[in-house]
Amino acid sequence: AQRTDLSELTASFVIKNGVAHNDDLSAKAPLLRLSGAGDVNIGANVIDYLAKVSVVASSTGQGGKDLADLNGKTLPVKIDGALDAPKFHPDFNALVRNVVKEQAGKAEEKLEERGRDFL
Repeated sequence: AQRTDLSELTASFVIKNGVAHNDDLSAKAPLLRLSGAGDVNIGANVIDYLAKVSVVASSTGQGGKDLADLNGKTLPVKIDGALDAPKFHPDFNALVRNVVKEQAGKAEEKLEERGRDFL
């Protein structure tokens, strides 16, 4: 099994009627940041959680692609199902939407600059 070394991990929970609610998960690893919020229903043995994973540094490892292209990008991951067999659903559509939005903003800035230069 592979491991991820965390340099920091914080989270608080409020437990009410057997449901542990968290809205401030924060974890730091050398290349990643993780935030999250959601619920763990202890009695029903069910989790409903949204984690957000962000790449924060660039590195090339074991012949892989340079991670610089992913720097600052966030991938939402929905976690649900039974606690002993949770299901992970990465939301790649949200990642793509955010990248497109970012690129559109950069293109708009360039057009504004060129417009000012033209006048």
